[in-house]
Amino acid sequence: MRKLWMAGVLAVVVVGLLTTTAAVAGWFWDDPAWKIGDTEVHFLWAVDNPNGDYRSQIGLVHPKGVEVELLTPSTKTDRAYDVASPQLKVTRKGVEIQGVFQIKAKKGADANVLAEIRTADGVLLASGNGRTNGKIVLSAVVPQDD
Repeated sequence: MRKLWMAGVLAVVVVGLLTTTAAVAGWFWDDPAWKIGDTEVHFLWAVDNPNGDYRSQIGLVHPKGVEVELLTPSTKTDRAYDVASPQLKVTRKGVEIQGVFQIKAKKGADANVLAEIRTADGVLLASGNGRTNGKIVLSAVVPQDD
């Protein structure tokens, strides 16, 4: 039990350090979140060009029949949506999902994009990178309580 507690504390510290480092380095984060079954999951993205004006479309693709709830509403510049897919399944390990990140730069701004899917307590489920005006697709398995 002590090892599990220490792993949780370490995960929170690592997330804090990454967020602080990213903020100091000029990265900007956005955080749409969903409740997938009994687990809260955050879709994080960041860009490294602070001079740009960005719009995001973040999608959650999940198996049909799985209960999902969007916890953060869409805004004028940030849209979050979910789509059920027959190709994704619920397994013994959890719920298979995909995160689709599309970060659009206005006025020709160009930036690197970092995308992550994390649980609410900071556990990294998937990460990837790309460029603005492109698409990043991440695959993950969201653990569920038995």
